[in-house]
Amino acid sequence: MAIKFIDYPDRKTWLANRYKSLGASEIAIVCGYSNFMTEEQLWKEKTLRCQHKEYEGNDRVDYGQEAEQYLRELFKLKHKSEYKVDYFPYRVYHNEERHYLTSTLDGLITRLSDGKIGGYECKSRYIDSKQALEEWKGQIPMKYYCQAIYQLYTAGLDFVVLNVELRFPDNNAEIKEYTISREGRQSEIDFIVSKGEKFWRYVETDKKPPLTLKL
Repeated sequence: MAIKFIDYPDRKTWLANRYKSLGASEIAIVCGYSNFMTEEQLWKEKTLRCQHKEYEGNDRVDYGQEAEQYLRELFKLKHKSEYKVDYFPYRVYHNEERHYLTSTLDGLITRLSDGKIGGYECKSRYIDSKQALEEWKGQIPMKYYCQAIYQLYTAGLDFVVLNVELRFPDNNAEIKEYTISREGRQSEIDFIVSKGEKFWRYVETDKKPPLTLKL
């Protein structure tokens, strides 16, 4: 399994090339777990029928983007005897088998005990309702789980560490860590990859994906 990558020089160039592939942050849309975009809307972006909308100016989005570097440094400090963590902000990975399925990592982890390679994925989630809190009780929300499984394939990883800060209205916060290992998850990887493949065929053939109704 050959993994390749492209290092773009800056964020502007990285964003300008997003339409060429299906990224890890977009796989949840294809799998039906996004509240922000439909598969048809994503297809319109990838076929250049509309431009990607950046959510700049949104306080929570801005906070998450700015907090990432601090959460990553804290993670590195907490695990300095366990992991080596590198960061390549505009590196896009893809499996040579399917170059159109890609991921950009929030960090690249080397486990010092055995040299295995993992991905670091950072999230900041504002908990403003009981439902939002329930999403994180003893589990990983499906949209983030899909992303981690997708990264295992697209970046050829042995594991992914999801590091999330849960923020509450009273300004308290809780940091959680989840490790998703590749071992025993091949069927899930195959399923997620098949969803990505199916979506990309709609992009390549310029055929709009069918409407999916949620009950």
